[in-house]
Amino acid sequence: GGKSYVSKFSIAYAAPGVSRGIADIRTDIYSLSCIFYERLTGVNPHILRLSSGQAAVPLINSYRPDIPPELVSLIMRGLELNPSLRPASTEEILVTLSKFLSNTV
Repeated sequence: GGKSYVSKFSIAYAAPGVSRGIADIRTDIYSLSCIFYERLTGVNPHILRLSSGQAAVPLINSYRPDIPPELVSLIMRGLELNPSLRPASTEEILVTLSKFLSNTV
């Protein structure tokens, strides 16, 4: 995976490095993690970071203690400011999510 140049993005879901115009799959993983976090908690983590000036985002289970730890970990890793600490592929995300989806069907 190479890098691609970004022309338009929503600041509410954009990874911190996107404003420099370069993105890769981990940028998309950050955005997806923002969406998961917001859907589960009602709080957009990127906007929270921007408005508070704090790098740390509260753990999902501080809002929702019913969320399984493995899912919390996956989403919180996706929100890491350092792209190298985020899941490296969507495959990892799909494998984790499939465990929970198969339990609800």
